[in-house]
Amino acid sequence: MMQAPSNGNVCLRVDVLDVTRFNILVRNRETGREHSFTYDDILIGSSDEGSFYDLVLPRWLAELEGIIDAR
Repeated sequence: MMQAPSNGNVCLRVDVLDVTRFNILVRNRETGREHSFTYDDILIGSSDEGSFYDLVLPRWLAELEGIIDAR
């Protein structure tokens, strides 16, 4: 489920597919789409349930990646 934290960031549930020194590849659990991110401007942490990860990224990056519609 995608959430919109009050600080203007976007939070979504993802599965981590691959991690390298330069980027992380994730699958959006809601849409099934894959996205690759560098580590700049993102936060990722395990969920309380432990079966997925919460990815937090700036709204502008979510719009650029097509995760959310531009305003």
